[in-house]
Amino acid sequence: MALINWADYYSVKVKEMDEQHKKLIQLINDFYNAYQSGTTEEVPALMEGVIKYTKVHFSREEKLIKQHGFPEYDSHKAEHDDFAKKAIAMNQKYISGDKSIAGEMAVVLSNWLTNHIVINDKKYGVYLNSKGVT
Repeated sequence: MALINWADYYSVKVKEMDEQHKKLIQLINDFYNAYQSGTTEEVPALMEGVIKYTKVHFSREEKLIKQHGFPEYDSHKAEHDDFAKKAIAMNQKYISGDKSIAGEMAVVLSNWLTNHIVINDKKYGVYLNSKGVT
């Protein structure tokens, strides 16, 4: 069962970013499904995969919006940095033995990602589209 289902509502109208957001959603769903099914041995690797791909995505997104002079670049990057710290801290708790945090991690990841896309990423989408980036 998917925790998040991609919908056109999430599209920022920048193809590369939409594809990366879809991949993040799939990774979060894979993590959530492993947690839900009780296959706890897969959870750390799947969470690590989410964190690694998130870093790749954030880096590419930040490069793109900086390259085009997005005026909210600094605050956007700060949100990415805060989220990355939170995800890493939750993962460390899990690895350290707090297995109960896995469910919270799935909810935090999905809520943060969907809210961030809809509230913040759509702003750069409009901006980049106005610059001819699609």
